Amino acid sequence: MIKTIFIFLFWLFCLAVLWGQQNSYYFKHYNNNSGLSHNTVMSLFQDSKGFLWIGTKNGLNRFDGHSFKIYMRGDSITELKNSMIYGITEDRQNTLWIATDKGVSLYDPFTETFSNFNELTGNQEKIDGIINKIIIDKSDRVWILSGSGLYLYIPSENQLYNLKEKFTPYTNYSPSALFVDKEGIAYLGFPNVGIIKYNIDIDKTTYLAHNNNSPTVICEYKEQYILLGTQDKGLFQINKETGELKKVPIDETRNSDVYVRHIEEISQDEYWVGTESGIYVLRNGTTQHITQEAYNDFSLSDNAIYAICKDREGGIWIGSYFGGVDYLPKQYTYFENFYPIVYKNSVSGHRIREFISDKKGNLWIATEDNGLNYYDTHTGLFTHISDKTKPVSISFTNIQCLNLTSDELWIGTFSKGIDVLDLKTNRLRHYEKDDLPNSILNNDIFAIYTDSRNTTWIGSTTGLYTYVPEIDGFRKFMPLDGEFISNIFEDKNGYIWFTSYNTGIIRYNPHTKEIKRFRYDAKNPDSLCFDRITCGFEDSKHRLWFGSEDGGFCRYNEDDETFTRITTKQGLPSNVVYKILEDDNHLFWLSTNNGLASFNPETMNVEALYNLPNGLRSKQFNYNSGIKTDDGTLYFGSIDGFIAFNPKNFYPNNHNYSVVLTGFYIYNQDIQVKSSNDILDKAIPYANTINLNYDQATFSFSFSALNYSTNGNDRYTYILEGIDKKWNYVDNVSRVSYNSIPPGNYIFRIKYSKDGHEWGDNETFVNINIVPPLWRTSWAYMLYVMFTGMVLFFVVRYYVLRKKRQVEERLALQEQAKKEEIYKAKIDFFTNIAHEIRTPITLIKAPLDYILNSHPDEKETKENLITMERNTDRLLVLVNQLLDFRKVESKAFTLSLKAKNINTLVTNIFNRFAAAGRRKNLNMVLECPDHAVMALVDEEAITKVCSNLFSNAVKYSSTYIKVILSLSEDLQFFRITVNNDGTPIPPDMREQIFEAFFQIKGTHPTQPGSGIGLTLATSLVQLHNGQLYLDEKAEDTSFVVEIPTNASSDVQQAEEIALLDEIVEDDDYISNWALENTTSNKDVILIVEDNEELQSFLSEQLNKYYEIFTANNGLEAMEILKREIINFIVSDIMMPVKDGLELCNEIKSNIETCHIPIILLTAKTTLNNKIEGLNCGADAYMEKPFAMSHLFVQIRNLLESRKKLRQNFANNPYMATNSLPQNKADEDFLNKLTEVIRRNLDDDTFNIDDLAREVNMSRTSLHRKIKAITDQTPGDFIRIIRLRKAAELLIEGEYRINEICMIVGIRSLSYFSKSFQKQFGVLPKDFAKSRIKR
Repeated sequence: MIKTIFIFLFWLFCLAVLWGQQNSYYFKHYNNNSGLSHNTVMSLFQDSKGFLWIGTKNGLNRFDGHSFKIYMRGDSITELKNSMIYGITEDRQNTLWIATDKGVSLYDPFTETFSNFNELTGNQEKIDGIINKIIIDKSDRVWILSGSGLYLYIPSENQLYNLKEKFTPYTNYSPSALFVDKEGIAYLGFPNVGIIKYNIDIDKTTYLAHNNNSPTVICEYKEQYILLGTQDKGLFQINKETGELKKVPIDETRNSDVYVRHIEEISQDEYWVGTESGIYVLRNGTTQHITQEAYNDFSLSDNAIYAICKDREGGIWIGSYFGGVDYLPKQYTYFENFYPIVYKNSVSGHRIREFISDKKGNLWIATEDNGLNYYDTHTGLFTHISDKTKPVSISFTNIQCLNLTSDELWIGTFSKGIDVLDLKTNRLRHYEKDDLPNSILNNDIFAIYTDSRNTTWIGSTTGLYTYVPEIDGFRKFMPLDGEFISNIFEDKNGYIWFTSYNTGIIRYNPHTKEIKRFRYDAKNPDSLCFDRITCGFEDSKHRLWFGSEDGGFCRYNEDDETFTRITTKQGLPSNVVYKILEDDNHLFWLSTNNGLASFNPETMNVEALYNLPNGLRSKQFNYNSGIKTDDGTLYFGSIDGFIAFNPKNFYPNNHNYSVVLTGFYIYNQDIQVKSSNDILDKAIPYANTINLNYDQATFSFSFSALNYSTNGNDRYTYILEGIDKKWNYVDNVSRVSYNSIPPGNYIFRIKYSKDGHEWGDNETFVNINIVPPLWRTSWAYMLYVMFTGMVLFFVVRYYVLRKKRQVEERLALQEQAKKEEIYKAKIDFFTNIAHEIRTPITLIKAPLDYILNSHPDEKETKENLITMERNTDRLLVLVNQLLDFRKVESKAFTLSLKAKNINTLVTNIFNRFAAAGRRKNLNMVLECPDHAVMALVDEEAITKVCSNLFSNAVKYSSTYIKVILSLSEDLQFFRITVNNDGTPIPPDMREQIFEAFFQIKGTHPTQPGSGIGLTLATSLVQLHNGQLYLDEKAEDTSFVVEIPTNASSDVQQAEEIALLDEIVEDDDYISNWALENTTSNKDVILIVEDNEELQSFLSEQLNKYYEIFTANNGLEAMEILKREIINFIVSDIMMPVKDGLELCNEIKSNIETCHIPIILLTAKTTLNNKIEGLNCGADAYMEKPFAMSHLFVQIRNLLESRKKLRQNFANNPYMATNSLPQNKADEDFLNKLTEVIRRNLDDDTFNIDDLAREVNMSRTSLHRKIKAITDQTPGDFIRIIRLRKAAELLIEGEYRINEICMIVGIRSLSYFSKSFQKQFGVLPKDFAKSRIKR
């Protein structure tokens, strides 16, 4: 029996050695179940874009790593010629040349359309039928091998050649195999002939080697050789120069007579030969045969190999007759997979639970489904031990844990207790729950560990035990009773750590017996990662790490007894961590339920992730299943076998990948460029712009990085600029969609990462333009805006008109109410006025009747006359008040502002009412400041204002009247306050009392009034730019008048304009003389007439003798008077804007113009009209029609009389100055001038500027005024006054001439004598003598 077992083990050892010498290949499979059009694959090719093209027996397939796009035969000229595809290649223009059984088809990848190759040779031959092979050489020449012969197409010449005649000297057969090397030399295989070499560049044909077989394929081999594949006769090696031929032994079992269909160069030292009996790998003089294995899902799908293709990543694609496509990825990370294989020595179970290594470096492997395995790591031999094996067996096949101490292997099972296998004697001890006092109490054993003190700990699902050798039994560790212990290990400090499946981890100090628990706290990020702990691990730096089932893993920080967590947030593929191992480079490897992870404990970063595409058989590993052996190999157990790898054999994938858009879909309908209605400018892999209508705004993209080797680990990030606010990250997704995107311009961008960590710079993008619907275009919005604007306009207009109408109706009602109120007020006013008038008339008429009828004596008559006079004055005041009110209301009242002493003015008015106050026993008090309050006011207006306020105070006061005159703090205005203790004015009427015709009813029925007094007073104060108001803060009734002390704004503005017009002249007499004699000698007449014909007639008549200015109304006339010197005015009365009477009043009331004579012309002929005109200050009044000669005489007489007066004044020293003016204002003005000059006679520096300053006039205004009155300049006028004073002193005879000269301010006696003689016609001495004689 032992001999038999030894022979069996030796045979397994030899088989294992033989198997270990062969590379293991794990193929991925693609067939019609994966989307391939047909399982018979005839050709394979990868284009320049990276797509893999697969030619089958029924259809052309384009594969992007995710899906197949199938092209089938069609009847259109833009469709594939036939579906049987024998070969595929690509030219420099990216056009695919496709060999079919019906000729050659050309595929344009930019339009995704096909065309037929229909070129003819010079003999009008056409390529048709089966096309076996197409090769495009370095010069872009196309070699086409068909059943009818070999053809050459030169695109630059657009010419097709039949090369049959090139080989006629050697054979009449058509070649069956073709190869063109890098130099452009063609090698052709002919049946029963051999190999012929053709150099097209020198047009030379050479018979290279003889071979009686049927060639199938030719391939270059190690530069100086070619390999020739044949039908059923295997493979031959031929020297390209000498033609030396020898057979390549690839399968001794068949004498190497195999049917070769394809040869692919993988590297300079490795060639794959596809045959009808599998693949033969030629590598460095050795041959490995790869075939289909019936029970191996990773083996070839079929042995009949028709096509082999190496892609740009180094992956190998294999097409077979029945098996579709098999793919062997380029392995950057080599994982060796171990799993049960029926026909060969392999691991016995799928669910690998725990590893343990013996002294030889071999492994004991526990499984959960098929017992125990012993794996010889040197030979690769597995020895299976179960409950049925002999001579060694175990109790149960579900093993959860292993522990090796000395020569004893402890085996913990699920539900069957513990086995202890003595490796020297192969004896087995079994411990199970029984009634004995020292047995275990639970048969579910999950952890066994022997510590440094040689204590063996056993962890079960309900507690912890220690093994006691002396009694060969177990003792329960009571502090952890009831705990589910999943793992046990000892750290560098001698602490024993127990991990639990439900209560975290427990630390036990065997020296102090202290137990400390660590639990998961969701609120404390520094607590344990989770309570369900799967494994514990101490690294090479003695740091402790713990894996959990749902909290990732964590590091124990010994200093503060906290934990640092690492989860999927930090890059883990899963939060379920089964096992942690450390490699020789001190990187951690973690098995999870979603592949493997490489972790750097120093940077705390996940370095790489590994999954099924990287060569793993299963991505779900098993609990606490893993080990590292002394040679650096890492083993991890999964639920489908285990893997072994050494990280030193890994190297990075340095390929750069760009994302290729493989499809574009609108509402899940694939859009092709040939039928896209200008949606795509090119086929989607090459498209730059996508143009969509608004109803095509739900679309999707399919894409691929064309990375076939790590397909499944793909991670993409994409963004649609204008829609997405940030990049979107997706794993293992090959299609994204967007729904109902609004019209606009967008850019879709996408990038790829092969590991999910590093993102390259290669970015694929496409512009997307979505055209808005007709009703959402820019001009449509303009129409909407215009329409909306029109609607809003009409709505607003309607609203405004409606509101306006409502306002007008409301105003009309208010106006009507106001009119009614005013009408009622006017009726009341007229009633009161009538009453006011009737009373004084009665007091006039009654005394008059008495005097006339009763003949009273003188005393009684005088008393009645006094009564009549008083009431006449009362009636006159009332009438004047009415007239003033009318003027104010019609804005015809103008102020005559003069500087007045307000103290005197208010005192005089107050005294007039003192007697009336005393008659009513009122205490009359007047308070004025000590100094004089000067202000520019209209004396008459202020008198009327104060009279009204004082009169009202006397009427309504009970005991006192107090008047206070004061100045403001800034001296800008004066204030008159009138206080009395009469009946208070109701608050609601304090504003109404200033309105016209308003009277408070019932307050003082014995004190009648007109109701216009306060209104008139308010208007007069406002004309002074002041205010009249009722002081509501005062205790008694208090009216306050505030008026500025300076001139009104209108007067100030007039003075400023005059100042701007003033001309500054030198003070010497010569300059003054020159200035004052620049005016014309003609008198200037201003004609004011609104009738153009009459104005023109008068201008023509008068222009003969006078200088004429014209104006159409009084306002224009005043403007002319401001800028011109006028000597005479002829004005009509009836004119618009400002009539003649108003003009005359304004001229005569203005000190600067009052001297100008005025003739009024009018059609009004009544006496009252004449009186009115003359009262306005007119010098003459002429009725229309008038004689022109009459007008001439009037003008001449008025001007001549004034001239004679002026001349007499200038030459007659005896004529009084006040005899010269024609009105009181001019007389006062000249008297004032004379007085000023006389005061300054002895001042020889007194000049025109001083005089102008004294009379408060500008130099220009003064010049105009004096010139108009006296016909003298201001300088002449000063000189005349000086000389007239000298004449007076000469007549008196008290002074000598030289003394008089000094008295009158003339320092030069000669100048005085000359001036005196020139002015009065005699010398001063002669004048004195003549007066003495008289």
